Amino acid sequence: MPNRLIIVVCMALLVSACGDIPIQSADVAEPEPTVIADERVIADASVIPVQHAILSMPAGGIVAEVLVEVGQEVALDEPLVRLDSTSHTATVVEAEASLAEAQAAYERLRAGATPAEIAAAEAAVAEASGRLRQTQGRVTNSDIVAANAEVEEAAERLRLLEAGPKETDIRDVTAQLSEAEANLTTQRDSLSAAKSDAKGAMDQAVAELTQAQATFATAQNNWDHVEEHGKDPFTSASLNEAQERQYYDTFIQAQASLAAAETSVHQAQIAYDTARQNEIAGIQAAEGMVTQQQAQLDNLLAPEDADVIAQARAQLATAQANREKLQGAQRAGEINSAQGVVAQSQAQLEQLLEGTHPDDLAVAQAQVQSATAALEQARVALDQTELRAPFAGVVAAVHIVPHEFVEAGFEVAHLADESAWQIETTDLTELQVTQFAAGADAIVTFDALPGLEMPATVSQIEGLGEDQAGDIVYRAILVPENHNDHLRWNMTATVSISS
Repeated sequence: MPNRLIIVVCMALLVSACGDIPIQSADVAEPEPTVIADERVIADASVIPVQHAILSMPAGGIVAEVLVEVGQEVALDEPLVRLDSTSHTATVVEAEASLAEAQAAYERLRAGATPAEIAAAEAAVAEASGRLRQTQGRVTNSDIVAANAEVEEAAERLRLLEAGPKETDIRDVTAQLSEAEANLTTQRDSLSAAKSDAKGAMDQAVAELTQAQATFATAQNNWDHVEEHGKDPFTSASLNEAQERQYYDTFIQAQASLAAAETSVHQAQIAYDTARQNEIAGIQAAEGMVTQQQAQLDNLLAPEDADVIAQARAQLATAQANREKLQGAQRAGEINSAQGVVAQSQAQLEQLLEGTHPDDLAVAQAQVQSATAALEQARVALDQTELRAPFAGVVAAVHIVPHEFVEAGFEVAHLADESAWQIETTDLTELQVTQFAAGADAIVTFDALPGLEMPATVSQIEGLGEDQAGDIVYRAILVPENHNDHLRWNMTATVSISS
């Protein structure tokens, strides 16, 4: 630090000067110490507003609005930042509704039962009494007969399952299987023969078509030759009109025969495809019938499934339990339950007629108080989504932008009252701080304002020093005697304090 450097240089000069002084004996008197008048303590400092604050949000959330910018003047309690308050607003509305509900319940209890509530309670007693009578008369002799029949039916079904299939059923299904297998053989033979016949007819039609195509090609060539040259294609002799007509008729007849042969092939192809599909479908149907009859026989011959028997036993147990409900202890329990409902309804009616119990009223009042506290908490949480200016001043810095998330305690802005400044130094060593006291005069100069010397007074010296790079330093506050509009927060300054 500059001040320590000055002290070190002075001590070095003092030691150097003492080196030329001869050492005196012990009986020689020491010279009186020299008192230096008007020594001053020099220290680095900075300009700080007398009133300033680093503002943060008491609660975290998404920034909805930043209402100020750097350099803007704000008034006391002016809003600076707003967080998204959608959920908090909904919580307030919900808390208001809960409070209204609790207050209404309290008022109802305090007012006592209304004629309508008493009438409703009397109706509940009458309804419960009617259900009791209905329960008592619900079971008739017909119900008991039906329950016995259900038990007998379930028992017979279980007996048949456990006894296994009858011989007559096995013989019938075996015969049906043999008939299905014979039918399968018949179908295979007949459908295969029909397909073979259709295939032969189609082959014959194809051969006839080939012959017709050859005949047509010859007739067409002959006629083309006659039409072009007017001569016999075989002898090259000239032809009369009748002879030419004969070649033309032969061509036309060959053309018709070709068309007929093509139609025959097409029809034969359709007949063959139909026969082939009929063979596939007929055999599949016959095979399916064989499979079905075989499965039915296998089902008869296979031992009965344990799950089916277990299901039949369960059905028998259910039927027996249903019969027991009509005649046993469960029936008595239903009657007792219906009687209990009658007694409960009667007790509620009597309670309404007697009025509200003090304990119930106290519980309702406590619920109102709890809902009131919850509403206040919700409103506080809603208020904490908005940051307001704690004093009038100028916004010195803003550290957030809309739509970003900020945590509780995050520094969002700096606010300063620039109407009054103070000078702060943390550069005083433990040797310097003992050379002056609060109230000492000082001169302050500024790096940014050359030539300006501002008188000031030391207003405060902190008693607790801090370790700074191995040195103990102290903080002191100086108050300028006048105001200067050119000063800014954290401007560097130098203080010269009278010791």
